[in-house]
Amino acid sequence: MTLGELVGRNQTAIIGTTALLVAAGALAAWSMPVSIFPEVAFHRVTVIARAGNLPVEQTLTAVTQPLESAMASVLGVQTIRSMTTRGGAQLDLVFGWDRDMVSALSTVQAEMEDARTELPAGAELDARLLDTSAFPIVGVAVSAPQRGLAALSDFAIYEVAPQLRTIPGVYRVELSGAKIREYDLTVDPAALAAHHLDLAAVEAAVRSANTVAAVGEVRDGQRL
Repeated sequence: MTLGELVGRNQTAIIGTTALLVAAGALAAWSMPVSIFPEVAFHRVTVIARAGNLPVEQTLTAVTQPLESAMASVLGVQTIRSMTTRGGAQLDLVFGWDRDMVSALSTVQAEMEDARTELPAGAELDARLLDTSAFPIVGVAVSAPQRGLAALSDFAIYEVAPQLRTIPGVYRVELSGAKIREYDLTVDPAALAAHHLDLAAVEAAVRSANTVAAVGEVRDGQRL
């Protein structure tokens, strides 16, 4: 029997099967989720710690090492990679593929909070489950030859970033490369002795004066 004869005898079945496959393909294409990045769960949790402007050596001993010790006790963690910068540390925890990552994130957050007592006062901690939403979608570069880096950073921090956060669908806006204004205070030892003060009192006075508070409300169209 030739191929043509076989097709001729079963043409009804072949046409019906082809129609079913086309219909199934159309249904699958219609119901298939569409997004810029597919939902992919990586088996990695990132811990980010910020502790002011501590030197790198002090950050390593006061922030990175206590967090590494705490994260080493997390069940299922296979590899810990850390990166230390001035006043900040980032730990990447890699888990096995059989680990439930939602449960792993909860365990990491619990261990992170337990380790907070060993970190410098005021340290900020954050743990993120690495998925496609952790990557930036759009990058915006800000430059202005007529402005210095400090003035340009203030513009990006206090004007550009708040506007971007008001865009519907924006989850997070992060800044990199911005220069935070810093001021050095030189203390006169003779003046301290004359006023019966110590450095702790001066530090407390500077901290209490260095606050940002709202002085009122301004309405701009539909925004308050």
